[in-house]
Order: sequence, then C-alpha cells, then structure tokens
Amino acid sequence: MFKLLTVIANWIFPESKEASLLKENQTDIKELYRGHYINNVIFLSNYKNPLIKAAIKENKFHNNQTATNLLARLLESWLKDQPNNLVFIPIPLSKKRQRMRGYNQVTKVLTGTKYSLSINEDILIRKSDTKPQSGLTKTDREQNVKNCFICKNKKLNELKDVTIVIVDDVITTGATMNEARATLAPHLPSSVKLICLSIAH
Repeated sequence: MFKLLTVIANWIFPESKEASLLKENQTDIKELYRGHYINNVIFLSNYKNPLIKAAIKENKFHNNQTATNLLARLLESWLKDQPNNLVFIPIPLSKKRQRMRGYNQVTKVLTGTKYSLSINEDILIRKSDTKPQSGLTKTDREQNVKNCFICKNKKLNELKDVTIVIVDDVITTGATMNEARATLAPHLPSSVKLICLSIAH
C-alpha cells in the first residue's frame, strides 16, 4: 500500500531534476571544496558545478534534507581549520519571505554541521522585502538591497573577542553581502572582527 501511495505521489508531484541528481550522485561533496577569496569574501565551491547548484536550489526552495546535509559537509571542510571564537550571522530573509518559506536556508546549513556553532540571528535584520536578486543586473541588484538591513547595536555590543562570519549560500555579484558588511562594519566593537563567507560563487 505504501509503495502504491509513493508511486501516486511521485506521479502527481514529480521529483525535480536537481533532487534526482542529488539522489543519484555518489560524489563525495568534500571533493568539491575549493576554498578561495574573491573581493574579501571566502567561497567554498563553484556554483557552476551541477551538484553544488542542485544542492543550493534544493536546500533553498524545497527544504531538501539531502541537499542541506551535502552543503553542511562542505562547510565542515572549512570549519575544521577554524578557531572556536566564531559567531555566524546568516544573511537574513525578510519577515514576509521567512514566513512564506518557513525557514532560512543558510541557517539550515549552519545547524546541519557536526559542530556546535554560535549562530546569531538578532544582530542583522532585513527591514524590507526586496525583490529576488536573480534576473537583475549588477546595478539593479545593488539598488535592490541598498539600505535593506539594519544593525541591532545593543546585541552587537554584547560580543567580545570574537570573529563574526556573515554567511550566504550563493553569491553572484556580491551586492547582498556587501550591503550586509557595510551595515555591520561601522558598529563593530573594537575586539570584534568581521569576515564574509559564501558556500558557492
């Protein structure tokens, strides 16, 4: 009976090509780790790789746990060489988008690692519901996210002797990350450092 229901469900809601790729691919995700810097942002992998692209999309839009696990393993490749005094700030969604999606895809990856990470979602807040960045030109992307974040100074000032890591899942032009960094940087306590990290570029 269960098999019949599964067949019917798959017929009504066919599996996406990205989900199929993730299910069929046996590549060790850590082999796709390519840590590098571009414009002061650390990138862990190449978004052009079909497996990475599929995992990013499935984690973001379909709450696919297989995709989340794969991206978390990739992040672990970077985490294993990092100090313990890191505080992770995922790029926030607007209240409207968070409510519609039900989760922040970056937070899912952070909480999916084998490490007990310090994650703070109360310091950087997205105050406006911006358009999706995909499909916009570089200039339009920059304008789209301009002044879209606010910094909760009181929460930020509670941090001492740590490095804040702003995290996004994928970066194209870097407009969102640059805006997030510009929002936080002027308010950092003297003992707090700031770096930016993206799973893919």
